[in-house]
Amino acid sequence: MSLLALHQLVVVLSGWMELAAGDRAGLRALVNNLGAPATVVTRARIVLWHAEGRQKKQVAELAGVSRPTVDLWLGRYREEGLAGLLDRPRGAGREQVTASIRAPQPAQPRR
Repeated sequence: MSLLALHQLVVVLSGWMELAAGDRAGLRALVNNLGAPATVVTRARIVLWHAEGRQKKQVAELAGVSRPTVDLWLGRYREEGLAGLLDRPRGAGREQVTASIRAPQPAQPRR
């Protein structure tokens, strides 16, 4: 087995991942950005801690999130890079009052 194949096997079995080129600096900049939303900073920390070799269970404890949440953000980072850690735009919220209720009702004659 080649050294590269052995390295890839260790990475797969351990769940460890390497950061894409230049992403470590980008993640650190995000963590240190005072204007960044706390949720995005936490996601960046999750990726950094995991890349340092910490186990997912420990990362979850440090971040104050569940283990599935750690898996979610590590997966998004793997698939989309830094952009995967940012909040995604959401659609308009559902109307709380339907149009039929909101529509003006004709005045009822008094009897």
